[in-house]
Amino acid sequence: MKITRNFIDSVIIVLCVLALADALTFGLNFFAPQTMPKPRDAGLALRLKAHVFKLSEEIGERNLEHYPQLEQAADYIASQLGSYGYRVQSQDYILRGKRVRNIIARKSGSVLPNKVIIAGAHYDNVVAPGADDNASGVAAVLELARLLRDKPSTMSIEFCFFTDEED
Repeated sequence: MKITRNFIDSVIIVLCVLALADALTFGLNFFAPQTMPKPRDAGLALRLKAHVFKLSEEIGERNLEHYPQLEQAADYIASQLGSYGYRVQSQDYILRGKRVRNIIARKSGSVLPNKVIIAGAHYDNVVAPGADDNASGVAAVLELARLLRDKPSTMSIEFCFFTDEED
């Protein structure tokens, strides 16, 4: 079978339509029966929600203009990682005359420890309360760190939390 330009164009159009349909439904399958989360999944959902609430509602806007809240968010993240058993490191630097920091926890790989997978999220925000900027990302990486803490990994994993992504 000879592959023609029309065939390639048709395949591209079909793939674009499928991608658009997936994007418009946000990955939801409206034809599949909806199920309640399993108890284990419900616990995860509660922890994710608690992280998002802490960062977006209790701490609130966190950036250089709201520096105490930015520091409070960093302390919260470091505390959570420490409670999971990780040794937490900070990369401190000065930005507009204020000390800010990236927070890193590393899980060493057993076979290829010099190969590193990075899971990261920024913890500063611009628009209050910042649940989607980026408390949800921070919550996801925190829970990933918690879930992987006792699981063996071939490569190292660094859980990184950045600030000043907005600047």
